[in-house]
Amino acid sequence: MPDSAVETRILILNADPVFEDRAIEMLYQIEAVELRIVRTMSEAITVLLAEHFDGFIVEGQAVTALEQATNARQHFPSLRVVCLARKPDDEGAQLAAAQQKITIIDANRSERGFRRQLGAFVASVGTQSNEASEGIDPCHSLIGNLNQFSAAEILQMSCLGQRSGRFTFQIRSRE
Repeated sequence: MPDSAVETRILILNADPVFEDRAIEMLYQIEAVELRIVRTMSEAITVLLAEHFDGFIVEGQAVTALEQATNARQHFPSLRVVCLARKPDDEGAQLAAAQQKITIIDANRSERGFRRQLGAFVASVGTQSNEASEGIDPCHSLIGNLNQFSAAEILQMSCLGQRSGRFTFQIRSRE
């Protein structure tokens, strides 16, 4: 077995990985992919702050999954994000995803089509450059409404940012 020096790291947000395991099983079959599964968005943010991942997959109902994927995109603009949604046919959702550069994969696709799209996503994150979108620092950036995080999480993010200088904080006022 060849020693793979480069491994693609993917974080998966899946609220119920025991029963919703179709994508997880397919991803485990792809060589040179390391998976980490989390069950909540706050857990995902904590893990993304602490570790480097090449891609982030959000699974769930279309509206919820797209909202979570959008939050991840706003806070980690250089991270490749894909949304595995059931019934993603809403035109507004498709437009919002396109604006945020989020890929939506219909989780109800045939086995072959679903596997092909997941494989294409993994291949694309494995070859992506580390350039950030829209001129934002390629490490991590926390932008938007920080009210969604607990005080402890914000404190942790602030401390990590001061220690490493890796984070850009932009708090937008409500309009």
